[in-house]
Amino acid sequence: MRRLAVRPMVLVTMLVACASAIVVCLPASAGASVTVPTVTGTWSCCGSGGASTQTWTITESGGSLSGTASNPEPFSPISGSISGTSVEIVTGPYIGSTYSATFVGTISTNGESMSGTWSSNDKPPQTGTWSATRTSGSPTVTIETAQEKEAKEKEAKAKLNRPGNVGGLIA
Repeated sequence: MRRLAVRPMVLVTMLVACASAIVVCLPASAGASVTVPTVTGTWSCCGSGGASTQTWTITESGGSLSGTASNPEPFSPISGSISGTSVEIVTGPYIGSTYSATFVGTISTNGESMSGTWSSNDKPPQTGTWSATRTSGSPTVTIETAQEKEAKEKEAKAKLNRPGNVGGLIA
């Protein structure tokens, strides 16, 4: 029987490559929380790229956006959506008008800024670029995985069912 001679360095390289391939293939949701940017908060927007200076106060819920645009007084409702780092923010219709503007762009991964292009419903439409900087609010939100929620629920049930626990009070 013939033995193959494998050099130690070649063997180490092969093992590292195999281990790396396994780690890369594991899903990100295999138990770890995920931190993602959020647009909930107050933003200072525009002033260049054709759009007037404005402050956006935005609330995000389940990927949908709502809020108010002001300069300095409120002049428009805000609606829109976020998916990952892609955002669409609609200001309008402006109070006393049918004018609205749609801002499409990307929020930074740290949640502190966003930018993109905008267009209005004017005929012909106004267009330009925009950027916004967060002035208040948490830039990211942490989302628990299903496995983490399940583990927390099991832990809570175990505490309630342990000996000495009377009437739901943890002793």
